Amino acid sequence: MTPRGRYLLVAGVFVIAAVIWWRGGVVAMLPVDLQYIHCLVLDGQLKRARANPSALDRLWLGLRSRRVEQTYRRFLDRHPDHAPARVAYGNFLADEDREAAALREWEAALAADPRSAVAHNNLGQHLIHRGQIAEGLEHLEQAMALEPQAAVYYYTWASAMFAYRQDTKRKYGWDTDEITERALAAFRKARDLAPQDFTYSNAYAEMFYFTPRPNWEEAYAAWRFCLNQPLDELDRERTCGRLARVCMHLRRFDEAARWLAEMKSEPSRGFREALERKRLALLNGAVDESPALNWMRAVSDPAR
Repeated sequence: MTPRGRYLLVAGVFVIAAVIWWRGGVVAMLPVDLQYIHCLVLDGQLKRARANPSALDRLWLGLRSRRVEQTYRRFLDRHPDHAPARVAYGNFLADEDREAAALREWEAALAADPRSAVAHNNLGQHLIHRGQIAEGLEHLEQAMALEPQAAVYYYTWASAMFAYRQDTKRKYGWDTDEITERALAAFRKARDLAPQDFTYSNAYAEMFYFTPRPNWEEAYAAWRFCLNQPLDELDRERTCGRLARVCMHLRRFDEAARWLAEMKSEPSRGFREALERKRLALLNGAVDESPALNWMRAVSDPAR
């Protein structure tokens, strides 16, 4: 390299370092809310780059990750009691598979603001994944109580409670039937609070298959509700299949056939054909549909 080339290289490095230092100094002079937004913007850019990385992104992801972490840490050094930033930084660390560090940030968020519903939710989910079910459910309950209009907290609590029924029994003293009914009610609450979110409406409708005494008319209404949401083709066809299943329980076999006729795509063919065989068997009296769940669980549904 020529002397001029070395000079330009060294000068370029100093310019880049000065720009980075200057940008950090400028950010520190912004109002607190704007500094926090700056952290979130960088974090969001990193998430998008990871989700769909270009060749250039793949080269720089490690560097961008360190930059996001440094931005959070500088902000929290200046504002250690900023609970939302603690939560966001904890989420970033969890995405990096640094769970112990994420846990410390969520705990710090609650120390700064015990009424942070999102911190309770994140901490609760983390504890449940570690096997501390009772303590995790406690935090999920706190999240629901603090933000009763947030659908996600009802969904998360119901999912955890139903997934860990034995631990739930020990914590609350409820039997399996009561746990199922309470999960059904919580999923319904989540659906009603976010009526355009298929995750919640699907979870509510699915729960009827697990209730001790299914109300199939209510289940039918729940699946019909799903059809009013912005579904892709496969989800719409799967929902039609579930409506056909419920119609068979209600012995409305002609209507079941009409729902099955809506399932026209190749990915749905196996599910549709299995349901049609069951419909014909029930129609001809060859299969006893009681108890309600037995034959339903035997049908191969690609969505379950």
